[in-house]
Amino acid sequence: MNSNVTDLFKEINDICLSEISRMSQLPRMSQLPITSTTTCMGKNYVVFQLMGGKKAYSRPVNIDLYNEGLAINSQGISNADILWNNIKNHTIINQNSHEITATLYSICMNYCICADLVNGVKENSGNYFETLVGHLYSMHLLVEPTNQMNAVELDGESISVPTDFIFDLGAGKPKFHVPAKTSTRERCVEVWAQQRILDGAFGVGRFICLLTCIGETNFKSSDLSVQLTCVPNQWINYQLFISQIKRAYYLDVPGKYNELNNRFPKIHVKEFGDFFHESNNLID
Repeated sequence: MNSNVTDLFKEINDICLSEISRMSQLPRMSQLPITSTTTCMGKNYVVFQLMGGKKAYSRPVNIDLYNEGLAINSQGISNADILWNNIKNHTIINQNSHEITATLYSICMNYCICADLVNGVKENSGNYFETLVGHLYSMHLLVEPTNQMNAVELDGESISVPTDFIFDLGAGKPKFHVPAKTSTRERCVEVWAQQRILDGAFGVGRFICLLTCIGETNFKSSDLSVQLTCVPNQWINYQLFISQIKRAYYLDVPGKYNELNNRFPKIHVKEFGDFFHESNNLID
């Protein structure tokens, strides 16, 4: 809950923007963005390259969502600076859900692009996103997280369950279990498995799972196409037979997972910005 951490994230984002200003986009601005005709219909993606550098590509970027996040208001203040200020003052709900989502998407992708292309930047975008998500939840909930729970004790030994984040809202209230992933890929079953262990150890409903991700895109440089790596039917099986997650929050919501809002059992897939406006209702 330290506002100095917010300042550090702002500084990192400003440095990333400076690096990206020296990059080029593929396709070029005058050309149509990359859009898959199968799994990413209705969305436009680009990849970034270092100008004059080796032929390497960043991960795909939803350019419409990204540009929304980079917008500057009539007073000349960027959405990012408004967001940083609101995070520090615990007033993030002053922005609407989509603006929060788009701004956080641009911030996260700025770091990811640099992690993909800039020498000297570790490829640790997953750690960056996890840390940022933990900070956002902490500043909004006014609670410091833990990253493991002691599930049971037997023969003098306690068994701990490692998690990304647990936010304990106090006695008699549910606790938020927050797995933070840039994407789920084949590891998505881990989210339901961790939730199942928590349910078994402490009772169903004591921990509310809020999966939080960036997106599920995959770029194929061979034909410059963007695919979605989604397994909606597996998610349905996990929700039916392993445990239940309360929300799957995304910055770039995959269409295949968005459809799960209308299937049984319903899995609520939403923009991450929605969390800040519905957090009080999640524990009712």
